[in-house]
Amino acid sequence: MSSISIKVMGWLLLVLLSWSVAQDNNQSSSRIDSLSDATLRAYQVPYFPEKAILASVVGIKLAENNLAPYIKTAYQIIDCESGWNPEAKGDGGKSIGLWQIHLPSHNKNITKECALNPECATDYAVWLIKQNGFRDWSCFKKQKTKL
Repeated sequence: MSSISIKVMGWLLLVLLSWSVAQDNNQSSSRIDSLSDATLRAYQVPYFPEKAILASVVGIKLAENNLAPYIKTAYQIIDCESGWNPEAKGDGGKSIGLWQIHLPSHNKNITKECALNPECATDYAVWLIKQNGFRDWSCFKKQKTKL
């Protein structure tokens, strides 16, 4: 297992452990201890449990495809595009899902059902990232960041 995989797995464990501790203490998931809070902020992981799970799915899929260095960029794109809402619709309903996949541009490669499924959409996003970097997302273009 590579050091990046170990780092990502350790981070994912921390996310799940932090959420578990918050639940055990009947606290809101946004009130986690300062060490966990600092770690989550460093990776810009959302604090709500359902969003942390989505972040875990995205992080694991990117790491599995040797894209772990781009996890933070992917999180920023998702936050900008859909606000971590896997049912988000934009561009008059033409862009959908967590990654806001523009169906008219990609309908030969992905179905609406897949675009609305966070795991399936992330698989497709990984494929797109490998092909074109993050250039397919308008939020990336707005940030003028280079991959």
